Amino acid sequence: EKVGIRGVIGKWIWDIPKEPKRMALDTKQALHESEETVKKFDNANGGMVRVWPMVIGDYPIACTDELLVGSKEIADRYGVGFSFHQSITPREVRESVEKNGLRPIEQFEKLGILDKNLRLVHMIQLNDHEVDLLAKYDVKVVHCPTTALRLAYGATAAGKFPEMIQKGVCVSLGCDGTNSSNMVDMGRAVYLAAGLFKDCRMDINMIPAETALEMGTINGARSMLQEDQIGSIEVGKKADIVLFDRTRIEWTPLFNVINSYVYTADGKSTDTVFIGGKMVLKKGKMVGIDEREICDKVQE
Repeated sequence: EKVGIRGVIGKWIWDIPKEPKRMALDTKQALHESEETVKKFDNANGGMVRVWPMVIGDYPIACTDELLVGSKEIADRYGVGFSFHQSITPREVRESVEKNGLRPIEQFEKLGILDKNLRLVHMIQLNDHEVDLLAKYDVKVVHCPTTALRLAYGATAAGKFPEMIQKGVCVSLGCDGTNSSNMVDMGRAVYLAAGLFKDCRMDINMIPAETALEMGTINGARSMLQEDQIGSIEVGKKADIVLFDRTRIEWTPLFNVINSYVYTADGKSTDTVFIGGKMVLKKGKMVGIDEREICDKVQE
């Protein structure tokens, strides 16, 4: 409320690991608490906050079929999305094959949860058939390059993000949690998305700057199921606008705005931010909160 930011949140649930004990839930409890969170908080702050079922994912290591199916049913019943982290490590794929005879995304098709309101995060360990399934069901994918580099997930070694984009999958960008990524600068995520696959494939045409910018803007809105409201500057949409200070040295000389943003600038040159037409950042400083006070509390 104080920051004035828009967001999609949810109670993070799982039903297999029984630790930490204070957060352990069985399947029925997890689904109940998830649904109660949606009922209580969805559309809070005048619609700025949306609430989805949020499962930890890592199927089949951390969650059961029943938890995934139940979460999808909640999402459909309340008209919201459903999100979890998946196919990060080879272990998830191996254990899914051992348990079901199917890779994770193939199992999800069998369970009936692949859909346009499903958002899957990381999605590194995929084969070509799984990519085709994502495209077929319009599943949304969130690529977190900063986390892959921090935790050695193998995004460039195994990731099929260029193939997903080529086949029409909506691939957006995230920065994951601060204990996984250590930064939450979308500018740096956009830069990495544009650069990593050029290098690992040795092909300068991989994920052009324009595509990387779309991943960080309109595709993010699509992954939040809000592309009709935000993600681009258009008549009829909400005024979520970021203004950069192009007098800074990294913007000079300015010939191609997209190239300058993607390859040269980052979040540090953000000058002003409007969310829903309301200014929340002015001259690089938050309007609704005392940043210094918060930093002091965090450090203490």
